[in-house]
Order: sequence, then structure tokens, then C-alpha cells
Amino acid sequence: MNWLPWKLKIVTNRWINDTLDHTINSILMSRGGVVNTVTANELKTKGVSVVEALLQVEEEVVISVRGQDKYVVMDLEKYAKLREYELAIAIQEAKADVDAGRYTTESIDDHMRRV
Repeated sequence: MNWLPWKLKIVTNRWINDTLDHTINSILMSRGGVVNTVTANELKTKGVSVVEALLQVEEEVVISVRGQDKYVVMDLEKYAKLREYELAIAIQEAKADVDAGRYTTESIDDHMRRV
């Protein structure tokens, strides 16, 4: 009896992998090799699984709405890294502004009146 859950797990994993492979191959064939775009209608009918399948082979998935690329979906880890780069650039720009003297020293009241 102990072999049943183990065998079920293997069958389930194989089924999941086969389903993902089939989904990826179907998407590749339907797009003629353009992999990273999903239409809003496909997302509506196939659900998040189509995005998950594409993220197995691409770093980003573009979602198009009415023929226009509108959204990008990516792994959360990659998004966090991009945000980190964005913040690092903002810090560099702020330091450059200070070094170039592009800043103002004033009281809070003066600042509030100015803005």
C-alpha cells in the first residue's frame, strides 16, 4: 500500500510536465515562433496557466489587448531585481545633483510655500 502515493506522485508529475510541454508547444506553433505574447482573450480562456507555461521558456510575457502590447508579466524575483536597479540609479542621480549643487537648503515652512 505504501507504493501507491509514490506512484501517484510520479504519474501526477508526468501529467503536469506533459501538460506544460503540450501547452508550450501549442503556443509556439500558433504563434509561428513568437513566444512571449499572450492575448487578453487567451488569458481569459486559458487562465494563468498559459502565462506560467510561457515563463518556463521566456523571462517576460507580454499581454496584448486589442492588438496592442499593454502589460508585461515576469517572475517576482526578476521584478525585485529590476526595482533594485531602478533605486540604485535614483541614488546615483541624487548624488550627482548634490555634487553639482542642484539642491536647496530651506526650512519646512519655506519649502511648503515654494511647492
